[in-house]
Amino acid sequence: MQTLSDLPQLWITTGPARLVWPLESSEVFSVHSFAANLIENNFGGDVAFPFKLVWIPVVPSKICCFMWMVYHGNISTLDNLKKRGMILPNWCILCKCHEESISHIFYLCPFAVSIWESFKKGFDLHGPYPPSTRDFLIAWRGLWCDQRFSECIKLLPHAVLWFIWLERNNRIFRDVDSSPQEIGNKIVRMIGRWLRVRSRISDGLFHEWVTTGTKHLI
Repeated sequence: MQTLSDLPQLWITTGPARLVWPLESSEVFSVHSFAANLIENNFGGDVAFPFKLVWIPVVPSKICCFMWMVYHGNISTLDNLKKRGMILPNWCILCKCHEESISHIFYLCPFAVSIWESFKKGFDLHGPYPPSTRDFLIAWRGLWCDQRFSECIKLLPHAVLWFIWLERNNRIFRDVDSSPQEIGNKIVRMIGRWLRVRSRISDGLFHEWVTTGTKHLI
C-alpha cells in the first residue's frame, strides 16, 4: 500500500486493477513474446537451449520430447532412478558390463558404438562424438557428409537415440533382443519415412538412402 501511495497521481486510474503483459501491444500474455524475450536476453545468462537441434518439424513430437528429456538428463536411466532413492542394481542391459547412464547407454556402450560406427562408415562421416547430448548435437551438425543425404543425416541422432532406448526397454520389460543390424535397418527406414511424409525426399533417393545406409550395418 505504501508503494501504491507513493506513485504519481497521473499513474493511478479509476476502475479495478488488472494485470498487463508489457511485451505485447495488446497487453495480453503470449508464449511467443515470452520465448522471444528469453532468447533476446540469452536466458538470463544461461547457455541457450539449442531448440533447433531438438525440435525438428519432420520428427514425431514424442521423439522430440524424448530428445528434450535426454538433453536435460531427465530420462529414467538406472543412475537417475538411484538418485531418486530407488534401491536397485545398476548395470547396462545392452552390454552387461558397465553402469547405465545417459552418456554410456547412448554414446559409450559397445552396442551403441557399433550402431554409430556403422553409419559413420556407411556415409563416410568425420568428426568427434562427445558423450554429452548438447555437445553431441552441436558437433553432429558440423560433420561433413554427402549433401544428397544431408536431410537424412541430420535426423540420425533422434532416430538412433530413440531406437536404442526402445531396445533397452524391450530387453528389460519384454525380454526381447534385437541385434545392432536389425536396429540399424529400422533407423534407416524410419528416417526415410519421416522425410517421405513431408515430401522431402524422392522415391529414388529414398531407395538409395536405404541401400547405402544398410550396406555397412554390422
